[in-house]
Amino acid sequence: MQETILIAYKNIQQVREPKYFKTWITRILINECNKLRKTQTKIVMMDRYLEPATSEQREVFVDLQTAIDGLEPDLRTVITLYYYEDLSVKEIGAILDIAAGTVKSRLNRARAKLNSLLEGHQFEGRVLHE
Repeated sequence: MQETILIAYKNIQQVREPKYFKTWITRILINECNKLRKTQTKIVMMDRYLEPATSEQREVFVDLQTAIDGLEPDLRTVITLYYYEDLSVKEIGAILDIAAGTVKSRLNRARAKLNSLLEGHQFEGRVLHE
């Protein structure tokens, strides 16, 4: 995050339209994350661990995060942007420079793979494919 903010601050003049600022800075963040991933550096998000959670909640989170981490990079990226960053299909397409239809198909493929990876696990009282 710090690198993203620094890069954005130094290059703010490159943003031609203020309405594209979120897309521009998100793209910088993705590029920085990809650089970190290439160096195999692990980053632990501490804010997720500040709230006390039950052991069942921790287990579900670990299972889900492990399943997401097991996806191919293109599928993992669209799932993360859609569900964690709350971006629309159109915004994700703009950030990744792909068509909205491609984003939708990647989301569907990612959901199907996650569903098969998490088969039989319980989430909030619901069982996925027993």
